[in-house]
Amino acid sequence: MTHDYVEIYMDDFITCGHEFDKSLASLEKALIRYKEYNVPLINLKCQMMLTNRIVPRYYISTKGIQADPVKIKVILNFPTPHSKK
Repeated sequence: MTHDYVEIYMDDFITCGHEFDKSLASLEKALIRYKEYNVPLINLKCQMMLTNRIVPRYYISTKGIQADPVKIKVILNFPTPHSKK
């Protein structure tokens, strides 16, 4: 399932699909697997039907997976070093 339609980071998982029905089927498969292994889900952390989301290191949207724009801005604005130290 991982990398086909589920992405996992630490204790979070994201299901995705290009079509609504496929997205629901992916979510159902993931939830069935979680139930089989008694993995608890925290209701407050559950979010559905998002068009974009920032997870550690990445920005996931309908355009695909990209680097987090905030991280890119930090790197671009990093001051030039003035010494070898």
